[in-house]
Amino acid sequence: MIDTEPMIRLAGRQELDAAAALVTDAFAQYRKTLPAHIFDPYLRDSCDFTSRWGRADIALLEAQGRLVGTVTYYAEAALEGMGWSAGSAGLRTLAVAPSAQGRGYGRALCMWCIRRARQEQAYALVLHTAEFMTAALAAIDLIKKEASQLKQLINDRILTHIDTNILAKHWTANVADNYQNKVYEKVPMIIQLFQERQKAMNPDAPKS
Repeated sequence: MIDTEPMIRLAGRQELDAAAALVTDAFAQYRKTLPAHIFDPYLRDSCDFTSRWGRADIALLEAQGRLVGTVTYYAEAALEGMGWSAGSAGLRTLAVAPSAQGRGYGRALCMWCIRRARQEQAYALVLHTAEFMTAALAAIDLIKKEASQLKQLINDRILTHIDTNILAKHWTANVADNYQNKVYEKVPMIIQLFQERQKAMNPDAPKS
């Protein structure tokens, strides 16, 4: 869980060195996993924010007044040079300072990228990572699982009980942009709105 409200903003060019230092610290744990001839070029490329400047947005996450996370977001993933399809958004170099890991900051950065991709109506959001980055892979799997559960809940609790698409679409859009809100807290409100709507449509119906 995030223990303080983080702030995510775009980096200024003068902050690229600080972002690179954060990535170096965050990725240091992988030095024991990979041989130097693989790890060193990988780290240099990950820290090369200067070459991405102007082609991607470098986001910074601050908590309690200090920089604790970063991610690079491409509005057009094809600019990464990884062979991604045109129209897709992309993210890479997601890193959280070692002292701040385990608090949900990586997930917050992922969700920031997902919201950006949705707002810009990207065809897809793509990323590349490596098998040795187990924490990143676990975070991605968690987000995918939550998205699947949210879709199922919407189908079970809303779309099958409410016959007005406007209300359903408005609520689902609100939930999609606020994953931290507990879905179940919205259900009583939806049921109440549905009952009020039914009552307005059938004023002579006997009260239950």
